[in-house]
Amino acid sequence: QKHADRLNQIAEEEGEAFLQRYGGKISSEWMIPKVMQIAEEAPHIYEAADRIIEAADWIVYQLCGSLKRSNCTAGYKAMWSEKAGYPSDNFFEKLNPSMKTITKDKLSGSIHSVGEKAGSLTEKMAKL
Repeated sequence: QKHADRLNQIAEEEGEAFLQRYGGKISSEWMIPKVMQIAEEAPHIYEAADRIIEAADWIVYQLCGSLKRSNCTAGYKAMWSEKAGYPSDNFFEKLNPSMKTITKDKLSGSIHSVGEKAGSLTEKMAKL
């Protein structure tokens, strides 16, 4: 919970508008507080991670072989919005200096609407 509390405090201090989309609080169960914890407690794992992916997006990635993030999980769990995108690099840097470029380095991948075709099953998945 301490990572979510710190995120909420920084967002409030900085006047981040995104916080109001979530009722004024980000939950410790959402992506960014979990990433903060990894970056703080296991920086070698954070640095080694090529991407950070929500479970729902990972399943689609495995099934179709292409990373297409859902606007639902990006919006709900990673503080993204279609209008504003992710919070700024400056905000992420305040959470943890190693997270400054997280949106480019670890959250890359196109974001698509729920219900939009993500692709077709890979041959491997079709055979399961």
